[in-house]
Amino acid sequence: MMVIPGKIDQSAGREMDPLDELVQGLRFRGSFYRSFDVRAPWCLDIPERRWISFHFQAVGRSCLRVDRHCFELSTGDFLVLPHGPAHTFSDSALTPIPNPDASIEYLGFGPSLRIDGPGERSVLVCGGARLAGPAALVLLSQLSTVVQIPNRKGQALYWLRPTLEAIDSEAHHWQPGSDTVIARLVDVLLIHSVRAWIASAPDRSGWIRAMRDPNIGRSLALMHASPERPWDIQSLAKSIGMCRASFAERFVSLVGKPPMTYLTECRMNFATTLLRDEPITLAQLSERLGYGSEAAFSRAYKKHFGIAPGAYRRMIEHSSSVV
Repeated sequence: MMVIPGKIDQSAGREMDPLDELVQGLRFRGSFYRSFDVRAPWCLDIPERRWISFHFQAVGRSCLRVDRHCFELSTGDFLVLPHGPAHTFSDSALTPIPNPDASIEYLGFGPSLRIDGPGERSVLVCGGARLAGPAALVLLSQLSTVVQIPNRKGQALYWLRPTLEAIDSEAHHWQPGSDTVIARLVDVLLIHSVRAWIASAPDRSGWIRAMRDPNIGRSLALMHASPERPWDIQSLAKSIGMCRASFAERFVSLVGKPPMTYLTECRMNFATTLLRDEPITLAQLSERLGYGSEAAFSRAYKKHFGIAPGAYRRMIEHSSSVV
């Protein structure tokens, strides 16, 4: 039986599994960073945006409210919001949410926001970026609304404070190229966050177990890297050196769905992101995802989501113009 080897990490002299390759290949764009130095009572209302964001409680305490849930943060706590939902930070769950006109937009690399009050001081460091590509979308789909990164005694996030300190230093000592340096540091912080989540969740995610599997992981990597190829069960099985029946059975046992269902979901979710964020025509999108024609792509998209891709794009454009 032939097994297709993974890539070799030259720096470490070892073979990388598909999950290593996926994390190493993560690409970000539109990075942002802001810090907030506030005293109670205070409340920051953050509107919904399509980014993966992090929040670090550098000093004091705060309450994060999202999807009717409240998360209490204290000094040293670090969490990630993978899907960019609307959320609110405040000194306490009892502090009223401000008028929507007071919502905070922390795009870019703005200066620290200060709110003075008579109460306890709190310092929050926030940032994030958009993840691009079909593999990134699959990874994001595995993450819950709020991901708390463990920071237990003896297992400290060694990468967290040095990276944040470097970002903060760059933000307060502006030089030519500071925007680029901060964007790269934010990317590093997000990659570390994903790695920390993976390390803490291998037993809770069948998808991670599948990515770690020598054969099924390679098949997933092939679909992520080339969703436009005319894959079927036979061609995927042959590419990783497995027989068709064994491949299909093992794929379902690890991933929880058949290979072609998984591939369709990858293509459709990637298509939705491109329709929403890129000035790409339906014909170009059809070709990029391996459909023989614009009509074939439109039928597949409508079958999957219940709405035609052109109608979805018009709906997004209308909602954006209203906002």
